[in-house]
Amino acid sequence: MESKNTMVEEAPETKVYIQRDKAALYNLSVDDISRTAKIAIKGAVDTKYKEPGKDEVDIRLRMRPEDRKNVTDLRNLYIHSPLELQVPLNEVAYIGVGVGPSEIKRQDRQRYIMVTANIYKRSLNEVINEIRGRLAKYPVPDEYFIYLGGESEQMNESFQSLAFALILAVVLVYMIMASQFESLIQPFIIMFTVPLSLIGVTVILFMTGTPVSLVVIIGMIMLIGIVVSNGIILIDYTNLLREQGVQAEDAIIRASRVRMRPILMTAFSTIIALFPLSMGGELMAPLAVTVIGGLASSTFLTIVVIPVIYLLVDNAQHRMAVLLKKPVEEVS
Repeated sequence: MESKNTMVEEAPETKVYIQRDKAALYNLSVDDISRTAKIAIKGAVDTKYKEPGKDEVDIRLRMRPEDRKNVTDLRNLYIHSPLELQVPLNEVAYIGVGVGPSEIKRQDRQRYIMVTANIYKRSLNEVINEIRGRLAKYPVPDEYFIYLGGESEQMNESFQSLAFALILAVVLVYMIMASQFESLIQPFIIMFTVPLSLIGVTVILFMTGTPVSLVVIIGMIMLIGIVVSNGIILIDYTNLLREQGVQAEDAIIRASRVRMRPILMTAFSTIIALFPLSMGGELMAPLAVTVIGGLASSTFLTIVVIPVIYLLVDNAQHRMAVLLKKPVEEVS
């Protein structure tokens, strides 16, 4: 990995160190002295010259080369004082020769140096973690700070956007199911399929060595809409049996047996369709792997966990109804 930075080599420069106490004796300000020295050494564009049909040319006013070829000549530069005096520069300042930056870059009024590098045969997340680990061991002075930008900054912004999209997807799916079942509790039971899918996602990412990336999070968002379908099929058939007078325990067991085949067929067909995609390139393979792992674990665990949760909620409602001396209602 080859890195580059925007730091440029220092260039020789003439420095004027102003003595404020002596300047005050002649009623000279720092701005008066610095402006005079700058015009004499570097010059200032006083006006422009333009010929018909040609571009404008700057007319720069400054001392002749022979009058500024060494530091001694600059010391004898006269500055006009408000006291109507001509004060030599060496009376209010002393001149030195040194080096300084030939270019200064600023962002948000802060001077900065940008270090860039290209990544080769490694993931961005892996490189960022390594850089952060090394920077943590590097002592940084109080007046300096190190900030990771570029693709790292874009990735953080994308993660924040996708995190919001993930939460919004959960809320919207819950609202849709609540309107479909006309219940607040049953959609809550079905939403347990989402954490069940995360178990499979964690396992398959670990087994395949796939890092968590933006594509993986997109796959997790897709899973929210996919895995709840298994719970919807199971709970919907259970409600149908309850309407026919079947008890809660018998209804959920019977629904699990009857709906197991369509649930497994739907899941297997989706997994098989995604399998070739999981063998593809770096862009789409993490998406397919995430959906496959989440769908596989959610499918098998839904048939076991969702019935248990359904019965626990139903029993809790019965006990609550008894305590409150209200008529017993079904899970709704």
